[in-house]
Amino acid sequence: FSGTSAATPIAAGVGALALAANTDLPGADLRHVLALSSTVLDSTDSSWIFNGAGYLHSKYYGFGLMQASSAVTYAQ
Repeated sequence: FSGTSAATPIAAGVGALALAANTDLPGADLRHVLALSSTVLDSTDSSWIFNGAGYLHSKYYGFGLMQASSAVTYAQ
């Protein structure tokens, strides 16, 4: 169980943890929390760019590896 099949339920779980930490968090803010709390994977890959909102993003890795504890901290 790996790849995109695992990514969606993991992302949903991290989002749920962040919302449990702050039940008043709007959906748009949750997206920012998830982007802020993620870390870069494979920093040698040239696909990492800063998007219009100023977040590092990759067409292969998205915002990177989600960090649940950081997401909860940012959400609070």
